[in-house]
Amino acid sequence: MDTAVFGRADHVVELVAESIGEDAGDVADKLLAEPGGRRYLILDSLAQTRSSTVFAAVDQILARAVALKIHHTTEVVARRQLMFGNRAMARLDHPNVVRIYDLGEHEGQLFTTMELCDANLRVWAPGKSWPYVLERLVEAGRGLQAVHAEGLVHGDVKPGNILIKDGAAKLADLDLAAIDGGLGLWVRGSAGYIAPEVGSGLIGVAADVFGFACTVWASVYGAPPFGASTGEDGELERLMDRAREGAVLPVEDGRMPDLTRLLLPALQPRPEDRMDFDELVALLVTVVQGEPQSSDAKSVKDG
Repeated sequence: MDTAVFGRADHVVELVAESIGEDAGDVADKLLAEPGGRRYLILDSLAQTRSSTVFAAVDQILARAVALKIHHTTEVVARRQLMFGNRAMARLDHPNVVRIYDLGEHEGQLFTTMELCDANLRVWAPGKSWPYVLERLVEAGRGLQAVHAEGLVHGDVKPGNILIKDGAAKLADLDLAAIDGGLGLWVRGSAGYIAPEVGSGLIGVAADVFGFACTVWASVYGAPPFGASTGEDGELERLMDRAREGAVLPVEDGRMPDLTRLLLPALQPRPEDRMDFDELVALLVTVVQGEPQSSDAKSVKDG
């Protein structure tokens, strides 16, 4: 066999091993033990929610490490939404948006393969200096600007949907994406990051402004401004009530108090009263440029 093929295979093994924290020899053994005929070889589970499970895998045709996302829903409307969001994401070609490689169906379940990253922001941020974290958020903001430039709303902006690869941030998961200005049939998003108007079915870029501001707040202070999700009954409505009232929670003294003040215009209950998204990203750039980038800066709080 061509030595270049061996070199490419070795690179994939090393990349996957590093991504999932396993020994390269163990990963190679799994590859050799797996019977042929399958395109994607699953190596490890990365994340699981009610709607999907994400695995680290190898595309055996292209000899490439990927993240393989299995979507659990079989409901027709939800599947159409997934198809719309993933097709939209595949059209985007931006360094701060996770790349989609494939969208398909296996035994009645939709799956997506995409760029394999190192961690999400929620896991990565604790212990990092907050200027360094804000730099990554600016990068994610650039990715979200690219989404908005296509006339789309992300619909589920949160730390878990911002991934880190080789030290840079990439926006992920357009599963709930919608056309800007549309109407929603259900409440889209994750508790603690949903704008008040989404509860009335309104879909617009202003909801992403709100969600992104909540994401910045949570990434620096450890929890979103109106409270974190605990899974209790009625929690979503309670958190949205707090957002409608503008009742932000106090943050730890001494941990960049000015940032909370700067984010308040993006957290206004009424969408028409919020700053626009470009203003919010520009504001973060100004904050980052005005602060030291050394590791001596105060670190962000654990969630």
